[in-house]
Amino acid sequence: TEAAFNLASITGTNIQFHGLGVFFQAFKHDDGKVIERIIVVFNDGTKTMNVAGDYSNVKLGQCDAGLRVSSGRKPKVLILYKDNKITVRKGTESSSEWSDCFSTNVNLPANVFLGVSGLTS
Repeated sequence: TEAAFNLASITGTNIQFHGLGVFFQAFKHDDGKVIERIIVVFNDGTKTMNVAGDYSNVKLGQCDAGLRVSSGRKPKVLILYKDNKITVRKGTESSSEWSDCFSTNVNLPANVFLGVSGLTS
């Protein structure tokens, strides 16, 4: 992001920011359905992120991913930003193979902060 994070929301950052966000979601719905996905968003600082929905107003892409270690998997994720392109790949610790999550072009601000945050329920 362009500015340092303000731990002000469920996402660990402001819901209106300028920069790239990578979210790892792993939760179980009340109906028992398990959601495990990686979502990448980009905000130009003018949009308020729709955190109650699916981030559709700022989402660059997403993929399903086995993220819960308790499921017996030990997941790993590779995030690469090069030449104005972000690529996300996923794999497991027990394999040297990677599978594509998604890849897309994005122009990040020149001076950025890296922030990491986590929440589980």
